[in-house]
Amino acid sequence: MAERIKTTVFPAYYASMMRISIWVFVLVFPPTLSEEIGYLAIPVSAVIGLLLYLMFSIGQVMLDPFEGTPHDTPMSSIIRMIEINLLEQLGEDDIPAPLEPVKGRYLM
Repeated sequence: MAERIKTTVFPAYYASMMRISIWVFVLVFPPTLSEEIGYLAIPVSAVIGLLLYLMFSIGQVMLDPFEGTPHDTPMSSIIRMIEINLLEQLGEDDIPAPLEPVKGRYLM
């Protein structure tokens, strides 16, 4: 199933539309909110826009989970655990140790 995830194309216009939507929100929201809370609408909309942009950025980083970056799925660790489980079920004596994180991260 991982091959299907890796080969699925994510259309580039989704990212563009999200970026445009965030900018439209940041530019349109303060004037609509200014009648209610006055000049406080500017920092409130800036904070909300920043949160939306951070969520968008996190989504962009997580878009390709099998590219070997520190934020990706630790495939080597998952494969080693599957190997250990299969060898235990087969009753083998020579079972490898689980992979240990290096500097707090699992390597791909």
